[in-house]
Amino acid sequence: MVRIFSKSRRYIDELKSSMNIKSKIDSDKIESLYNVRSRLIKSRDTLNFLRIIFFIALYASIISSFTTLFNLVPAVSKFLDFLLTLFSIIGTTFSIIMIFLLSHSIRNYDRDIATIESHILSIHVKHDKSTPEEFNSLMKKIK
Repeated sequence: MVRIFSKSRRYIDELKSSMNIKSKIDSDKIESLYNVRSRLIKSRDTLNFLRIIFFIALYASIISSFTTLFNLVPAVSKFLDFLLTLFSIIGTTFSIIMIFLLSHSIRNYDRDIATIESHILSIHVKHDKSTPEEFNSLMKKIK
């Protein structure tokens, strides 16, 4: 079965609420890492939103080109027909370029977030004193 949504974000958030790190140095590190992680997630979500907008623009450009290609609206003047064709060509090209660039940026953010989450996990594992029952209850929250 293919999972659409990742569980790692929820796991990291549950660790934050369930673990108590007594070391001042590691506690400060964890807090800084969580702040950077949340900022990166917000930036990545913004880029995802922009990518969705460009997917919609790409779809609109393709639909526009099909309507001009098949001339489904015969009452449209030749000038308007020309403008729709021109905008669909420019819009399609620009949308594809932007989708490529945004996808590449999102992958970079995902790698940065994964690296930060790995660092957070390593500090949590270092201070993990949970019993098997506590660990199993944490796993049940994530499922």
